[in-house]
Amino acid sequence: MKNAFVGVFFAVVTLSTTVMANDLSRVRCENPEFVKFIKESLMKMKFSDGTSLSQYLGNNSQLTATTIGATKTSVACKVTVNYSIQGGTKSVRGKFTYREFGSDKASTEWAPFY
Repeated sequence: MKNAFVGVFFAVVTLSTTVMANDLSRVRCENPEFVKFIKESLMKMKFSDGTSLSQYLGNNSQLTATTIGATKTSVACKVTVNYSIQGGTKSVRGKFTYREFGSDKASTEWAPFY
């Protein structure tokens, strides 16, 4: 079952953002604004076939995040995300990563079972 989840829940989105930071090393995943950003990012993610991750997301209103690490260009967080699957709810722990690249580009990645 775990392998099926990995295939279904790995999602990446690349976005252009005007909210770029010069240095992410002080960003903490526990910050309520960053938790809000994580929730919003998960809602926007799509699988490679174009399917939206949001159609599988459950109630994540109480989502919390813990900082794994932060560098000048990226922030990694440990997060547990709730999914609605076959009429039930499954909680999946994983890693959410935000990376900034030059020229106003950034990416977010959700990797389950981290």
